[in-house]
Parts: sequence; C-alpha cells; structure tokens
Amino acid sequence: DGEYTDNDNDEFSYTQQIDLANWTLNMFDDNDYKTDTPSVGVKIAGGSQVLNYTLEFTDKPYWSDLATSDVPLLGKKYYVLSMTENTTLNLLDSAADTTLSEGETKTITVGGKPYEVGINFIGSSTVKLDINGETTNTLSAAETQRLSDGAYVGVKSINTQDYAGGIKRVEFAIGKGKLKLVGGSDIQLNDNTVTGLK
Repeated sequence: DGEYTDNDNDEFSYTQQIDLANWTLNMFDDNDYKTDTPSVGVKIAGGSQVLNYTLEFTDKPYWSDLATSDVPLLGKKYYVLSMTENTTLNLLDSAADTTLSEGETKTITVGGKPYEVGINFIGSSTVKLDINGETTNTLSAAETQRLSDGAYVGVKSINTQDYAGGIKRVEFAIGKGKLKLVGGSDIQLNDNTVTGLK
C-alpha cells in the first residue's frame, strides 16, 4: 500500500497485489527439465497464465494528471513521460527531468551518472539535444531516443516564442530504461516487445 502524487500534487492511496494462477503442486518427470529425475513442483504449459499484477487506486487520478509524475510499479518508481488515448503509458526508469533554454547548458544526474545537456537546435515543435557530446535525432514532444550508454532521453514539451528575441525552451527527461504499456498488448521494455507479458 502507498500514496501516489500526481502532477497537480493531489494524493491518491493505492494497493498492489499479485494473484498467482490456479496451480497444482504435484510430482512429475520431465526429461527437458531433469533427465530421469522425479520433481515436485508446478508444471506450467507454454502460453498459460502465470500471474496477474494489479495496482489499484482507491480514488482514481485523472489520466491527464499522470504525466511528469512518478508511478509505483512492482516496488519501483517509473517517471511518466507521456500517455495517449487512455490506453498507453510511456515510462522512464529512474528518471531525472529538467527544463533547458536555448543557449543554456545543464548537468543532471541519473542513477549516479552525470549528463551534460545543451540544445543543438530548437524549432517550434522539434528539438535536437547535445548530451555528453552525443547529438540526438530531431525529436518532437513525447518522443524518445536511446543514447549510446543505453539510457533514454524523452522530450516532454517544446515551448517557443516565435519572434525575434523570443524564449525557446525544452522540457525533457533522461532515464536508465524505457517501459511502454499499451492496454491489451505485450509490453515493450527498452523498445523490445516482451511476448506474453501484457
């Protein structure tokens, strides 16, 4: 059990639960497991359900208030980079976020590693970032890119004043890993689909 705080600083109580499938403990002999050796345990057929993990809020937070908050999942906190259509969450593991103005350089630390970040290019809806000497692709809001060290950078928003001398800012996050949850579909961990884990 715990308390979750959304991006409006509203607090919501939640519970977490793991329900195992209906397994039967018995003795079996499986040569693929141990040759000619009886074993006591649970034999699960391929494709069978193993467990359900449920995170349930006592009072439901607004979907739109999840972005830029830390959501607890299985004992870890994940930073909500973006969400779409009430069914998709893009999460970063152990993320740090900041806002950067054009011409400015900042250093943020993620998992004990420093990342020096500057803006290479910023337009009205796209940005390129220089991160520890590495230049990202052109990114729009809610897009991510994997860095050479395996971390992910995700753009939260781009705000520009389109006139001479106008301020241009990007809000972004860097995390150690990326988790994409889509309702009813296999999850994606670091851009790789995990088959059978929905």
